[in-house]
Amino acid sequence: MSTESQLITDVEAAFAAGDDARLQAQAIADAMRTAFAEGWPETSDKMGAADGTYLIHANDELGHPNGGFRIYAYRQPAQPESPQSPHDHGPCFVVYGVARGGNVHTRWAWNYADDTTQAPELAPTQIVDQGPGEA
Repeated sequence: MSTESQLITDVEAAFAAGDDARLQAQAIADAMRTAFAEGWPETSDKMGAADGTYLIHANDELGHPNGGFRIYAYRQPAQPESPQSPHDHGPCFVVYGVARGGNVHTRWAWNYADDTTQAPELAPTQIVDQGPGEA
């Protein structure tokens, strides 16, 4: 079985194993780290030579809980570090991994004051600095 086929099988198994999103994400991250160690996504025939985002696999049946999932790989040139705008994945989650290079993610959360007349504040709660092979 190819590395990519094994990754897809492992992701499908993570979703089929139960509805706990944290356990699913951890299992998927483990599978990604294994795939990175074996040279994926560079070995994928779906990964083009140009910078960009490539759809590796789509499944409309499995996911948390259901709703489908996608595996994407993308290549981009090295860029100076720049802050990213907060965004919300809604009821979905994302497992980010880095095959080569690095990436910095900031996790955000709403802070609510005891005074309900005050607007909530969006504040960073964690910075995740990923290096090569990490997911």
